[in-house]
Amino acid sequence: MPASLQNIIIGVIGLLLVGLGYYLFAGGNSFNLTDAVSPVDDQVLMKTQVFIERRTKLQAVSITGELFNDPRFTALQSNSTILPEQPIGNRNLFVSPIVENVVAP
Repeated sequence: MPASLQNIIIGVIGLLLVGLGYYLFAGGNSFNLTDAVSPVDDQVLMKTQVFIERRTKLQAVSITGELFNDPRFTALQSNSTILPEQPIGNRNLFVSPIVENVVAP
């Protein structure tokens, strides 16, 4: 390829890049982010507003330790059963669990 043709191609590509840059910088204001408000944005705004209102209501609530000194609370009994500890895994790693439970005659 001759040097003059290569220089012309590089010049044309350069002019195209400069034109594209100018278009994007100066003429690309046709799309504005503030004009594109979707219903999803409105839903997010409503949910955020509800969250802020609930947070202010919850911040107004004060919890003290008097609840735990109440006789109704101290009279509660636990109905849970304590589970005995069981060994985890095999006693002998080289014997399969099926063979371990078999009793020899």
